[in-house]
Parts: sequence; structure tokens; C-alpha cells
Amino acid sequence: MTGILAGCDTDDTSSVAPNDSSNTTQNPKTEIVFANYRDLRDPNPHLYQGEMWAQEMIFETLVSVGESGIEPCLAESWEVTDEGKTYTFKIREEVTFSDGEVCDANAIKLNFDALWDNKERHVWLESMKLITSYEAPDANTFIIKLSAPYYPLLTDLGVTRPFAICSPKVMKDGTTKDGITEYIGSGPYVLMDQKTDEYATFAVNENYWGEKPKIEKVTMKVIPDNQTRVMALEKGEIDLIYGAEMLDADTLQAYADKEGFTASTSEPLSTRQVILNAENDILNDINVRFALSHAVNKKAISEGIFYGIEGPADYLYAKTIPYADIELTPYAYDPEKSKALLEESGWIMGKNGIRVKDGEQLVLKILYDNNMVTGKIISEYLQSEFLNIGVKIELEGLERQT
Repeated sequence: MTGILAGCDTDDTSSVAPNDSSNTTQNPKTEIVFANYRDLRDPNPHLYQGEMWAQEMIFETLVSVGESGIEPCLAESWEVTDEGKTYTFKIREEVTFSDGEVCDANAIKLNFDALWDNKERHVWLESMKLITSYEAPDANTFIIKLSAPYYPLLTDLGVTRPFAICSPKVMKDGTTKDGITEYIGSGPYVLMDQKTDEYATFAVNENYWGEKPKIEKVTMKVIPDNQTRVMALEKGEIDLIYGAEMLDADTLQAYADKEGFTASTSEPLSTRQVILNAENDILNDINVRFALSHAVNKKAISEGIFYGIEGPADYLYAKTIPYADIELTPYAYDPEKSKALLEESGWIMGKNGIRVKDGEQLVLKILYDNNMVTGKIISEYLQSEFLNIGVKIELEGLERQT
């Protein structure tokens, strides 16, 4: 879930509970200060190191993925022909980047040139393998051709990275793989000021083609520690804590009914996963992988760690995700079955409670993101559960990129 915890001094009544609603209505807040656990890093939209929320404030894509599906953005309309293999986009007129440079089909083509200069980095998107050519026959037309029909193409093109469009002026020798000189896009905000590991300030893009945001200034403060973030909210130093892994369930519970604050969660947006490395000599055995899967008590994690705020993840995707509302048989919590599977693969319980096979103990390591509020808690719980079936787990917290 994405969590929201907000103080009282704002006009966004969908996510906050102001003490004085009449004053908030008459004098809506035009500046917001919120906390993030890390710095912006590099918001180059053609790479993957920057904060995506910042990239989405600054940059835009040909189309957007919205609540109603695929929506116009820099392309105001499109036509699909040639049995699904040719997409012709009509590019919105009179759009400029925040530096004044024209954002037309020619600028979009230059961005695609930069992407193709670093194509191997982006082939996780199937569309990058299927696009055979692209061109800008005039300033208001951009054409993409595919080797075969691909239904999700528009969804791919709405992905902020790598398909967001930046000003050609910020490219280095016509490419972006080695970085960009400034973070200049056509989005609703511009990055005004930044101090690494301290803060970043955004202001409304006065050149923005669409409806300008009512919040004129947004400041992000870097506050890595969970409790320090909450204290900053209590003191009024920030207005908002928002995002996945920014709040633990205890904090959300504590502030759910606290006067002057609002705590809320979204529908499921992502899935917590235990990813098993099948190249590991032990995990290469499918029985071991099945055994671990049956040893995870998802209901206990949901209720014991998250108070039911996050439901058991029986499937890879929540049923609220498009196309994912299907019936599958989940792995049932069954420690006895786990033990039987391990015995079947020759892992015999040792005297110290750790299984042994051919003189080797059944020892595995769980890596967790130490910036995630609950990562360590879940890992410690799994360590205890797996020990019950004779599997010893070592824990190591690392920074996400590591």
C-alpha cells in the first residue's frame, strides 16, 4: 500500500483532516513540504536512478496511463493502422519545455534517438524489441512502426522512464546515456533548488501547456529515519508523509483517529515478494523452493505486522490490478508439507535443528532493503518461521541499489 499521513494545515480534504476547515477553504495552502527517505539522486528520465515522483513532476510522455486507461498527453490523439503495426500520433501544438524550447515531433524523435543509443538498457520493455522505425514527417506528426502487433504499446509509451521526453538542449552530444546537463521537461513543475541529501524545491512551470497546479511550491526534505519524519510532522516542519515504505503500520494506527491528522492507505499498488535465487545450489531444487513457499504464513504477517492494513499476497498481483482478477490456487501455509518436501529431497533434520544433506547445512541468506521501514521486521519473522522447518536464515540489510 501507499500510505499517507498528513498534518492539519492543507486544503487537500481528500487526504487530510484540517482543524479549521472554514479557514482552509478560504485560504487554501499553496505550498507543501513533504518528507522522503532519500535524495532525488539523478532524475534523468532515460535512466533508472532518480526518484520517479520527481521525474513525473518535471517530465511528460506521449500518452499517460490514467484511471480511465490510456489518456492523451504530449500526443493529443493517435491512429492505429496496418493491422496494429503502425501508430500515428498527432502531437499537441504550442507545447514548450520549461526552458522555452519547442516540444514538437522533432524533439520527441531526438528523445527516441537518445533511447535507441542506449537500447540494450531498455529491452526489459517488449516494445523496445518490436519497434522497427520511428519518424517525424512534420512538426505535429510522430509515427512508430512495429514488426508485429503489440497491444500494450501505448502502456509502455506511458511509462515515465525511459519514455519521458526531455528538452534536446540538455542532452550531451545528442544522447542521454551519459547524463543530462539540466532536468528540463514539459511537465507541470520545474526543479528550482536542490541540496544533495537535504532538500529539493519545485515550482509551477509557468510555460506549462495544461492546467497549472494549485500547489505553487513543493519542497521535499530528506529524512531517512521513520520516527524523525513523524516528529517533523508533529512539529509542523513538514505537511505530509507519503509513499510506499514511508510509514509502518504502528504509525498509521496511532494517527488514524488523532485530532489534526489524517492517515490513509491506497488500494494495493505493489506486492511484497520473497524472491528465490534458483541459481543458488540449494534453491536450485524445486522441492526446497516449494517448501519455503509453504512455510510463509502470509495471514500472520498481514495481521501481526500490518494489522490487516496490507492483506495477504496470495498472488503476484492484487486483483485490483487490470487483468489480474483471476482465480488461482495460492500456496497454502503448511509447515508439515514443507518438512515432507525437504525430507523427499534428502534434507534430514540435524541434532541442532538445522537440516543437513551430504554434510552441508541448509543455510540461506535473506537480503532486505534497510531503507524499508518493515523490511527487517518481515525478514526476522521469516527467519523464525523457516527455522521451524529446519532452515537456518542469515539476515543482511543493504541499500536498495546494492
